[in-house]
Amino acid sequence: MLTSPKVVVVMPAYDAGRTLRMTYEELPKDCVNLVIVVDDGSTDATLDVARQIGLEMALENRVFGLSLSEFHTGYRAFRREALECVNFAANSDGFIFDQEIVAQIVAAGFRIAEIAVPTRYFPEASSAGFTASTAYGLRILAVLFWYTLHRYGLHRSCRFDSLRLRYTRLP
Repeated sequence: MLTSPKVVVVMPAYDAGRTLRMTYEELPKDCVNLVIVVDDGSTDATLDVARQIGLEMALENRVFGLSLSEFHTGYRAFRREALECVNFAANSDGFIFDQEIVAQIVAAGFRIAEIAVPTRYFPEASSAGFTASTAYGLRILAVLFWYTLHRYGLHRSCRFDSLRLRYTRLP
């Protein structure tokens, strides 16, 4: 028996409070199974509107058990102890590094605090086109997927194991 494929729409949003509902209403509901809003630190009512519509959000926060307002600027500061415990050398050297190291920090049990910084978006700030942005979004979903499997013990990955724990297990 063949089943129809699941269709998931990922809607990137930044200060889209005025247009989110209209954009959502234009989606073909008969073939879309799930809509996920990826908010990148909006300062308007984007999240409120998404909640009113009943859309899935701030997916990274849900998976990691955090409440950060932003994941994608790359502004990070880490304690030396945290960097000595996570296997950051196993991570990508591309933009996805941000999500990989957050997953590792959370898996190692470190606390994450946020100091808000202004995020500015303008054409000259990024040259990522549709293809690169789509690939980036899919890589984020892959990190979340593998982290979730690791977290629940369904597929252990040394990438998310604390290096400190790994060395204490040696004979």
